[in-house]
Amino acid sequence: MHCRLLHMFGNLREHYHCCTMDNLFNSVKLARAAYSLPKPVLVHGVLRKSGRGCPPCVMQEEKVGKQAEAARGTVKAAVLKGDSMSSDLVLASCFDQKPFYMISTKCKEVTWTPVTKKVYSKSLRMETNYTFLCWSLAHEYNYQMNDNNIADQYRLGLRFMRHQRNYNWWWALFT
Repeated sequence: MHCRLLHMFGNLREHYHCCTMDNLFNSVKLARAAYSLPKPVLVHGVLRKSGRGCPPCVMQEEKVGKQAEAARGTVKAAVLKGDSMSSDLVLASCFDQKPFYMISTKCKEVTWTPVTKKVYSKSLRMETNYTFLCWSLAHEYNYQMNDNNIADQYRLGLRFMRHQRNYNWWWALFT
């Protein structure tokens, strides 16, 4: 799979194009190979814990119950500096309901950033601004991948409906 992606990256016309990917394709090996192309490509996205995935230095153990609540927001990060095949490759994990892992060659820092969104308040009966802290790597990933994730959610809903629906009423319309 990496060979196909690297071939596609090799056909890009500009230097330092940023590719945001989900966990199916990402790995440290891919990020290093993409950066070492004649026209380097920066990789950013979610990383799988198993398989080609995550180095042990950023791994977090899964917890449940009160331990999970206490661990919420815990961040572990590692930066690969001085590597000729990557430019400050950042690997990080954040514990939310369970740990999730990210990889990036384009991020400059791993911080908590304030994000403001409009939400509906039942008590005020109107939309209000709600400010919360979001992990910078996840915020950037969500900003880049939001349309793709929404399309995936719609597609999965349709697949679920296809298996659950009784189609006899549909055939009755045409007979």
